[in-house]
Amino acid sequence: DELFIATNQGVYRCKPESTSPALTLVPGTEGQNWHLTEIEGTLYCGQNSSLLSYRNGQFQKVPGTSNSSTCMRLFQHYNENCIIESTYSDLRLHKKKDGHWADPVIIKGFMHPLRQLEADADGIIWAADMNIGIHRISLSDDLLSVQEARYYSEIGGISARCFVMKLGSGLFNQKTI
Repeated sequence: DELFIATNQGVYRCKPESTSPALTLVPGTEGQNWHLTEIEGTLYCGQNSSLLSYRNGQFQKVPGTSNSSTCMRLFQHYNENCIIESTYSDLRLHKKKDGHWADPVIIKGFMHPLRQLEADADGIIWAADMNIGIHRISLSDDLLSVQEARYYSEIGGISARCFVMKLGSGLFNQKTI
């Protein structure tokens, strides 16, 4: 019933069915916000200082996320839902424990500022660098470390800020990622 808008000043909300919707700043979201992502019915907000989740009408800090959150994507690994999250410096992995998302763990072996990411049908993570180029990242079978990472500073001889996106719908179903 509400519309949320992430900005570099904070997250604003309004009731869109109103004839003149008023935008109001959501407390605790002040500052640079990178994304609003809904995963399994929970709304997440990635900002410079942490990852927030929306519960009971307010955003609360997600434990284990004491730095930035620039993008989150849900994917399947061995038929288990997982979340991969990018930051200014590393990748975080979220897995469920006892039916709830456990505190995230840092994926070892990768330290670059990322703006966006997507996982392809082969389980490869494609990530847009915060500045120029893209990264191609293969994870270990347990998802806790980077097996291989390649950086492409130019594509077709052109060096530019890149964006990644996934076309199609749904999650990929892969035995290994």
